[in-house]
Amino acid sequence: MINILMRSIRYARLYFIHRLERKNNTNDYLNSSITDYIVDKSVKFQKQLQTDNVVSKNDMSPITAFGLCRPANKLKILEFGGGSGNSFYIAHKFFHDLKFDWHVIETVFMVESAKNRIQQAGLYFYSNQNEIVEKDFDLLYINSSLQYTEDPLAELIKLLAIKPEKIFITRQLLTSNQTSKFQQRSKMNANGPLNSEKSDNTEIIYPVIAVKKDAFEQILLQNYDIISVIIEEQHVFRYVQSNMNYYGYYCERK
Repeated sequence: MINILMRSIRYARLYFIHRLERKNNTNDYLNSSITDYIVDKSVKFQKQLQTDNVVSKNDMSPITAFGLCRPANKLKILEFGGGSGNSFYIAHKFFHDLKFDWHVIETVFMVESAKNRIQQAGLYFYSNQNEIVEKDFDLLYINSSLQYTEDPLAELIKLLAIKPEKIFITRQLLTSNQTSKFQQRSKMNANGPLNSEKSDNTEIIYPVIAVKKDAFEQILLQNYDIISVIIEEQHVFRYVQSNMNYYGYYCERK
């Protein structure tokens, strides 16, 4: 009886250690099955856009960006963390007269899956910024992606080195005090566009880094004027001991 009890305690201890290690070290977005799932949802979303005008509130971000850019007849865009190109399709839906030259930087798994499933003239995918030989981008578009990189500030510096004319950033997680690192959790069906036809409650875990707002803005101000700062959502992730908000930025090159 004692031996059984001791084994049970040991197994319970190993289970909780495994859970803790997964909580602290996992990045489920580096899992090809999850990126395939997101691309599948994106393909359905892109087909749906051809027949109706239903988009979510968050899908309005590229429309806002293009309105601020005041384009004439063509836009050359670099999107960091653009998934499988949904913003490209939204842009085509609501800006019929514009021609888009759209370049998306994403993870290796996302790029591989998107290239296999999505082929559209004017839409290009890259897994590394160094692969991009294009220049003279009209707009750098960043939607809730820098905080999921290993070093958000270093990544921002690399993107600005491309020297886009204008920048539109939305849902950028920033903190007013110290940099915060933690694990974000969500349900599988909350990832990607639309809601799943079947509810999938599989837990997805990925690391997040919220950098200091002052440091983030100092990098932008080196070569850009910050035309507007948008407080999009306040006091998010309250279970983390830090004051974090989602911000948006519209910047123009000096």
